[in-house]
This record gives sequence, structure tokens and C-alpha cells, in this order.
Amino acid sequence: MDFEALITQGVAMLSEFNLLVLLILFGICFISETVGLTVPYLLETVWLMGGYQVANGELSIWLLILLILVAQAGRQIGALALSRLGRVGSGPIERFITFLRTRTPLKKMSESPALQKVNLYSPFAIAVGRFMWLRIPLTLLMGAKRKTKVLMLGVLISGIFYDALYVIFGAVVGKVFTLNSVQMVIIFTGGLTVLYIGTFVVQQIVSRLKNKRKKTPPPV
Repeated sequence: MDFEALITQGVAMLSEFNLLVLLILFGICFISETVGLTVPYLLETVWLMGGYQVANGELSIWLLILLILVAQAGRQIGALALSRLGRVGSGPIERFITFLRTRTPLKKMSESPALQKVNLYSPFAIAVGRFMWLRIPLTLLMGAKRKTKVLMLGVLISGIFYDALYVIFGAVVGKVFTLNSVQMVIIFTGGLTVLYIGTFVVQQIVSRLKNKRKKTPPPV
């Protein structure tokens, strides 16, 4: 099977009810929450193509909602399972979080007057932290603190925002362009690559500027 046929078949499976697709989606989200492993581009492309297909009438809005709910279920159950581990090793986990907040770049963030006024154990703080590559540490911390409801709400908020962002963008593109599935997957993949590279470059520039300021001696 060539690459084009593989993409066509994958998109076709996404556009109709398929139990295997639901199980795979659930498994990917569950594993991502528990061990932090994920398949690059996969979820993003699924939501982009989902929005695109809904906009073009190729996918039922109800099926898209079902896909989103299954993904959310995978995240919720995965986060809940990992938080249980946090309860068992609450002592080491709290020491690890203290290390993150005192001996890493997070130290300056935690000392920020604005952040000190923020309730770090609120669902919104959890949701924001998950977008800052703190998903697993925060899940373990919430487990150690026995704040399961706060964690579940944070996972729900971040998941809804993440999924909706890509779905809406895909739907907007679907209203403007009408191309075949292979072309759209290639375009979306290229766009995601540019986004990832751009984000990495910006992070490196900001990091170097900060290091340069630290090395610059103060005026006499």
C-alpha cells in the first residue's frame, strides 16, 4: 500500500463510526497521560482533519463530538491512574516539585509577584501548567495532595481548549479550501512542522537573550 492510499484509508476510517479508531484514540490519550509518550502530529492532524471534514459535510458533527469525548475519557482515566501513583509516593514527589521550583528555570516564575497571587492548585492553573510541559509532575503532585477533582477539571479544561483549537482551525480551512484528503493532510502536516520549528526557534532566541543579559556587566 502506497503513502497516498494509506492516508486515504485513514481519513476514510475517521469519517465513519469505527470501533478500532475509538480504541486507538483512547489508548493514545491514556498512554500520553500515564507515561508521557505520544505520536507526533497524530492527534493534531486528527482534529484538524475532523474540523475540515465537518466543514465540508464529510463527517458528522456528532461523530466528531464522540471522538473528542473518547479522547477526553482517555486523558481523564490516564491522569487518574497516574495520580494514584502520586498518592503512594507523596514524599519523593513533593521533594521533586520543590526541586523544580527552586533549582530550575521555574524558580523565577514561582518568585513572580503575579504568580504568587495565583492559586496554583486551581483547575485553571493545572490547565495552563499542562501546556508548559508540566503535565506529569502536576498530575503526580495533585495525587500526592489528594486533589483529584481539581486535577480532573484541569485535564478537562486543557483538553477542551487543545482539541477545540485544532478543530476550529481545521473547520475554518475547510470553509476556504476544498482539496482532497491527501493534499489536506500534507498541508496540515507542513503547517504543524512550521509551527513546531518556529516555536523552538523563538524559545532559543528568548533563552539566548536572557543569558546575554545575565552576562552583561551592570553599568558603573
